Amino acid sequence: MNSIPPVAKTFAYAARRHWGIENILHWRMDVVLREDASRIRKVNALSIMTNIRHRSF
Repeated sequence: MNSIPPVAKTFAYAARRHWGIENILHWRMDVVLREDASRIRKVNALSIMTNIRHRSF
């Protein structure tokens, strides 16, 4: 986004596209992989399961 000319409309469009992609990815992890419903609480297990889930895409 830093390479975009400093035109407000162009920058706003790029920012919305970026966050749209970000939101789709988080929605997929929540709905498909049920990350928010996870009952894993130990830090070690949490990081291991997150890595496994993220590699499945």
